[in-house]
Amino acid sequence: MTPILGRSSVRKGVMHSAEIDDRIIDVLTYNADLTYKEIANKLGLNESTVRKRILALKRRGVIRRFMVEVDEESLGRKLNVSLALDVDPTKFIEATRKLIAIPEIAMAFHTSGGHDIFLILWTKDRESLTQFIKIITSIDGITSVVPSFIVERLR
Repeated sequence: MTPILGRSSVRKGVMHSAEIDDRIIDVLTYNADLTYKEIANKLGLNESTVRKRILALKRRGVIRRFMVEVDEESLGRKLNVSLALDVDPTKFIEATRKLIAIPEIAMAFHTSGGHDIFLILWTKDRESLTQFIKIITSIDGITSVVPSFIVERLR
C-alpha cells in the first residue's frame, strides 16, 4: 500500500502515526461509515488508537467532513449530468454566488483548463435539465454551458 500522505515507516514492522493516518484515510476514502472498531479490525490496530488518530486528523483539518452518498434515482432523479461553464471574468464572483445557491447542484468546482466552473447535478428528466440550463444561462456572466451525461461512476 502506497501511503496517501507520502510518508512511510522508518523501521520495518513498526508503524508510525503518519503511516497509521495514511491507512486510516485510505479505509475512510472507501467507506466513511465504518465504526472505529471496524476500522481497527481492518487495520489490525486498537480501537482507541484509531479513535485518537481520527480525532487528531479532524483537529488538524486533514479530515474536514464525512459525506453521504445518496442514491439519487431512488429520489426520482434519473439523470446525472456534469455542466462545464465558461464565465466572464469580470462577473465571476457574482455568478458563482448565484450558482452555489441553486439547490439542485450537488457539487460545484472552480477549475482551470478548458472551462471555468464544473457542476454536477441530478435531475429527474431531460425537460427538467433543459429548464435548469435555462436558469444557469440566465445568470449574468455565464457565457457558455456544455452538458455531459455521466454514464457510470467508476470510483
